[in-house]
Amino acid sequence: MLQGIEIKNINHLGIIAGIIDSRIKFKINSTQTKISCN
Repeated sequence: MLQGIEIKNINHLGIIAGIIDSRIKFKINSTQTKISCN
């Protein structure tokens, strides 16, 4: 039971990290496009 819970927590953290990473990449891309437009 404990191992299953740990695996679920790791997967959940991975999903959260992926969402945060994609948001950071989106922000970087949007700032780069703004700079190139100016």
